[in-house]
Parts: sequence; structure tokens; C-alpha cells
Amino acid sequence: STGTPDLSRIDPELLAKLPVAKKQPGSLSTPVGITVYLDEHHMSIGQQPALIVERDSLDSALAELLKGINTEVEDVRKSPQEPIMPIVKFIVSPGGEKWRIPLARSLKGIGVHTVSVYEVTPYMTLSDNTGRARLDDAQEYAP
Repeated sequence: STGTPDLSRIDPELLAKLPVAKKQPGSLSTPVGITVYLDEHHMSIGQQPALIVERDSLDSALAELLKGINTEVEDVRKSPQEPIMPIVKFIVSPGGEKWRIPLARSLKGIGVHTVSVYEVTPYMTLSDNTGRARLDDAQEYAP
């Protein structure tokens, strides 16, 4: 090993927003970017199914987030001994900031780095069970 982490498996935009990755070139941990989508009612970790998030379910949302981070990390780990540094990239749609703040604070408390990107369009809707929601032209539905 050259003593430098393999940065090829991390989103360049995420890496640019995270100064800690640049400050620790001697770290042997491999950074792994994990994308978490948040909107007013949902959280989706990577390609995993979306979860409904509510104020009284925030603790279970954090538990699911930690499980999801672990799943994503284990999926990219090359060997059981490889040290991994997960970095969470929150993509926050309208209404999702109220979930990002406590989740990011909890992750920071356990040493997981986070960055945030804000989107104007919603990520999920109640009728969407496959991924990013697409807003159709409202006139299409006009009588």
C-alpha cells in the first residue's frame, strides 16, 4: 500500500465539499461516500427503499440510517480488515432540513462526517416507490 487512501470510490463533488478528507492525507482509511436523500416525509439511503420519517420516529430513523450506512460500507469493502471512513452526503429536498439537522448532529457525535446539498424539487412522493419523483406539468391534469 502507498499509505494514501483510495479516493476513486467517492463522489468528487462530495470530496470537494469535505475539507477533512484533504487535511488527512496520511489516513489509511478508505473514504466511502454514502448518499442519503431526505424530504419532508422520507429518508432513502443509497439505493435502499425509502423510509417514512416522522418526529416521533426520529430515533428509529437514526437506527435505520446507521444500519444503512453499515450496509453501504460492507458492500464496498474489499477485505474484512480494510479500514473504511463513511462520509454521508445528505441531499435535502423541501421539508427535509428538519430531519437533516438532528441526524447530522447524531452522526457527528459518533465521528461520521457529513455534507449537505439542497434540492428544490422533491425526491419522493407517496405514489413513488421506485426513486426520484418527477413533477409533471400541472396543466396536464386540468379539466
